Amino acid sequence: MTIDDPAQNQQLLLPAPLTFFHAKIPFKHWQLRSLLCSPSPNTLYYPTDNNVYSLNPATRKREVVATLPFSPRCIGAKYGWVCAGGVENGQFASIRVRQQDKSSDQRRGDDEVEEGEEARESTSGSQRRISPDIKISQLGGLIVNSVTLHRPPSSKSDDDVLAVLT
Repeated sequence: MTIDDPAQNQQLLLPAPLTFFHAKIPFKHWQLRSLLCSPSPNTLYYPTDNNVYSLNPATRKREVVATLPFSPRCIGAKYGWVCAGGVENGQFASIRVRQQDKSSDQRRGDDEVEEGEEARESTSGSQRRISPDIKISQLGGLIVNSVTLHRPPSSKSDDDVLAVLT
């Protein structure tokens, strides 16, 4: 049996058509691809140069979460934290992100992204970020290639989070 047009099956697998957001996410090494993470539905974190961005594909809003003194080689996000590792001397950034609900604004604003267009930073909308708590460390040694976040099973607080670096 042959398939004339394999793209016809795409609608069986995906709930909606594909959406493309233009964002520069340069990979730093051919084996390492830990530059995009999604701790929850409709939240994507990724670095571009020294900035860490948050993108909500449902609302089409992108915003700078933090500007770091180094270009992240890897990121991880979970439990209200975004962590990034760098190339020199074990560079590490921990960013506590929180969201504050605002009244919903359903109209398209300048901070929303059309399919395929360059994302722009958020200046207004239904949710605004409170300024994040950022801690920058140099842990010594060499490159931080990956960051994984864990919370102990007995913990009931998002403040009890462990970052495992390799």
